[in-house]
Amino acid sequence: MNFFLEGMRQGLRLLAAGNAEVWGAVRISVQVALISTCIASVLGLPLGFLVATRRFVGKRAAVVVLNTLMGLPTVVVGLLVYGMLSRRGPLGDLGLLYTPAAMVIGQVILATPIVAALSCGAASGLDTRVLKTAYALGAGAWRAARTALREVRPAFAPRTTSPISP
Repeated sequence: MNFFLEGMRQGLRLLAAGNAEVWGAVRISVQVALISTCIASVLGLPLGFLVATRRFVGKRAAVVVLNTLMGLPTVVVGLLVYGMLSRRGPLGDLGLLYTPAAMVIGQVILATPIVAALSCGAASGLDTRVLKTAYALGAGAWRAARTALREVRPAFAPRTTSPISP
């Protein structure tokens, strides 16, 4: 425990002193997290929405797979990405191993099922009349989906404070 506390103190001292290496690592970590979250959202939100709002054979299995992938161990993802990006791997010629791009790939693999499963759960509570009404009013598929996403938005970003009324 003392080793941990001493390491924390030393890390905070380096941050406070403006150590360039430490701040560089922080910058890369934040960049990787932001980029991978954006990519996972772009992939996962539509996937979850489609699984929740469409009728197809194997829908229940798709939901089970999404929920199962939420618990994907990070070590498994790390080994998978390493195997794909190593010199002998199928993507080894790209030279991405041990780069921020490789970290983004790993985090996207981890985060996309989480985003997809959460959006599927939120969109499954959507009243089916919303899409039917949007189509009846002449909306195309994208506009109807956007309208439906506005309806389920509180499930993604609930209000934490009450609105101030005049």
